[in-house]
Amino acid sequence: MKFNEHTGVMDDEFVSMGLEWLCKVQGDRNAFLSRLEKAQCKYISSTNDPTNFGKDFDIKLYGHDIVASFFAQAKSLLDNRRVYDISIASNIIPWVKQLGRNCHLIEAIPGARERARRMLEDETVYPDTALFELVVAGNYADRGFQVEFIPEQKGIAKTPDLKYKNQDGQDFYIECKRLQKGKYETIEKQHHREIINHEKTMRILEEFNLWMDIVYKFEVKDIPHDYIYEHLKHYKGNIYTWNDIYGQGVVRPISLTPLLTDILINGSIMFNTKFARRIKGDVLRDEYYNIYARVKPDDRDNRFVEFVYQAALVTWRCVNETSFEGRSKHVTSLLKTIDDQLLNFGPGIAHIAIDVDVQGDVADKRRQKNIEAISRFKPDSRLCRTMVHYMVPRIDEDSAWMVDETSDEFLSYPPEFGITPRVAIFTDSETLDNDRPGWRQ
Repeated sequence: MKFNEHTGVMDDEFVSMGLEWLCKVQGDRNAFLSRLEKAQCKYISSTNDPTNFGKDFDIKLYGHDIVASFFAQAKSLLDNRRVYDISIASNIIPWVKQLGRNCHLIEAIPGARERARRMLEDETVYPDTALFELVVAGNYADRGFQVEFIPEQKGIAKTPDLKYKNQDGQDFYIECKRLQKGKYETIEKQHHREIINHEKTMRILEEFNLWMDIVYKFEVKDIPHDYIYEHLKHYKGNIYTWNDIYGQGVVRPISLTPLLTDILINGSIMFNTKFARRIKGDVLRDEYYNIYARVKPDDRDNRFVEFVYQAALVTWRCVNETSFEGRSKHVTSLLKTIDDQLLNFGPGIAHIAIDVDVQGDVADKRRQKNIEAISRFKPDSRLCRTMVHYMVPRIDEDSAWMVDETSDEFLSYPPEFGITPRVAIFTDSETLDNDRPGWRQ
């Protein structure tokens, strides 16, 4: 696959190989690339629309072909920086790169091409689960195991995803599951938007250069709709703090100098986390954020701004225990599903990939609940190893993409089942020699 490296973000051999293999799987290379190019064009037109300026990333900015939207991000890394979106890149690029790293092995795995083809043909389904299965299959093959996808069988409603044979000729069965962020977090963020977008609140946020930091003590859905306004109206340009039953917070004046200096040096600044960091004067940790600003967009790329007239940053988090519980979705029900998949097979291995919450304390709680749930789970199948992979995508302008993987393993097999390998998702990543999870690095 040939890409114009002068217009891309970087030239990555394995990402290119991963996309090339998907072209082969699709059968019609030009048709597949055309899908990705249409998604790229749609993204450009969507982000040039002033009504989309500053909005959170939505995969449908690329159009309604979800699969093309997903893989267009990998293509854009190589050939079109105008379409490359750093806010989502770390959720996509590492998986395509890992696919490319082992695609020569995946090609030889029985059933792999069929699984990939089904993934590519269903335009309405996010491809991350199928990609997870393909990556895991390639990683086991890379360890020297004979691997195959298990086709659906008549009369058997539930089957594992994969089978591999170890050096002793023993068959093991693998089930892969993705556990994504739940509805609670999405709804909570929507409740916050309704509070922060209160008409009177917006007038103040559009008047001052400020940073407002909020810690909700109640569930966000139970916060009065005018709560932020009732505090923000007291702000007169000096530091204002509060602490009441609903929450606590601080409002500080900020200088636009760091933003304008960055623009002077670089020509413009992207309206994303870097913009927020320049306002805050520090990194974003354990917090969600909203930016409100009056700016002059850069005509070359409307995702960037070339002058800032006024800017306000709102950072927030919720420390309510019910909110913690709602966001710290854990694996109990998923373990039962996996156990059912493996019931008529075995011995079995579970690989569970989990997207980590922004708040470190929520991620800690989720991990502890997972440890407790898996430790006390009594499988009916011959489940002998459970691997939990916590994914922490990073947004960092100093690198095109980055993801941290923290893995926990749980062994429950009798000796006669044989030894199973410890297999990571991203096999060529750097190991940090400390006991802290990825979200605490």
